[in-house]
Amino acid sequence: MYSFIHTENSIHTDEEKGHAMKSSTPNHHNVGIQLQAITLLDLIILHSNAISTLLMRSIQDSLMRKLYHCVLTQNLNLQTKLLSCLASTILTTESNQSNQEDEDQEELSPIEKDFDPNSTTVPNLG
Repeated sequence: MYSFIHTENSIHTDEEKGHAMKSSTPNHHNVGIQLQAITLLDLIILHSNAISTLLMRSIQDSLMRKLYHCVLTQNLNLQTKLLSCLASTILTTESNQSNQEDEDQEELSPIEKDFDPNSTTVPNLG
């Protein structure tokens, strides 16, 4: 009647496993709150250019962990929102990095802009 499931640390019956699965899955209220929180985070990321790269990497790491959990629990609603938010963080990070590079390039003198360290020719100074 009972089949036993062996895990690394212990042996559980099907009934115990089912009970554990029921207690670990979020109820509908929590999923709704999480969906709204992800939507809000996505909006903040898309409309903010002042988020530091370090903070953006931390957000990406958290989103990846949550996405991995949603894949394991087969929570498709959260997966789609998390993927969208993760894409926003990647786009924002890339955009901020390219803007920073442009600002750094603007600070260079005309000679420094044209300088190629791999070139064997002398740059034209006049």
